[in-house]
Amino acid sequence: VSQPITIPILLSIKQTLSNRNFMVFILAETLYFISLTLVVSGLLYYLTVLLELEESLGGFVMATMVLTSFIFYPFVVKWSAHQRGKKQLIFFALLFLSLLIGGIYFMGKVNLPPKVQIFGFAILASLPVAILGILPFAIISEEAAKNSKETGQQKEAMFFAIRNLANKFGQTFGIMFFAILTLWGKDPGDDLGIRLSGLLGFVLCGAGALIFTMYKPAAVGTMNDEL
Repeated sequence: VSQPITIPILLSIKQTLSNRNFMVFILAETLYFISLTLVVSGLLYYLTVLLELEESLGGFVMATMVLTSFIFYPFVVKWSAHQRGKKQLIFFALLFLSLLIGGIYFMGKVNLPPKVQIFGFAILASLPVAILGILPFAIISEEAAKNSKETGQQKEAMFFAIRNLANKFGQTFGIMFFAILTLWGKDPGDDLGIRLSGLLGFVLCGAGALIFTMYKPAAVGTMNDEL
């Protein structure tokens, strides 16, 4: 049942930002979005510069990752059913994706066909993408419900607004960082900047995983009590 809040907007923002659990999640997810944006921004360079493939394959690579991630959606829901399932899955997704992104540095240098490297990356990345495409909404909903119970104010919209703003910041920083890295090389034979985008994504996504270990799942029954 919708109940408009009765406190000023600035106080609502302050109360939301003072939620330690929520801010831990936001910081970890923002680092993830910076890493993801680095990869999306660099995809065509990975194809044409590092792997010497056709630029037209970019759409197929993204489609492969997205469509394959759909296969994992039912399993993600099932695996996250118990109390700590969501935290464990999100930590795994961030850590695994960090390692995958770090592998971009070695693209074109390993003894595998170029198409195997890029499509293998897309297929492997589909699992963490599926996890991080579903569970953050559940995390925010739980925190918003818990906060509503504690304060008597339904601030679900504020939680999601702050999360969306943080995501926009993450995407903006990702584009900015990638543009800066291209100054160190973005052409065949001079590709250091492109490879460094993988290392930066590895560090940031890995840092997000470590930060998320500080997240404390809501107590059993919190959501059931709200429902």
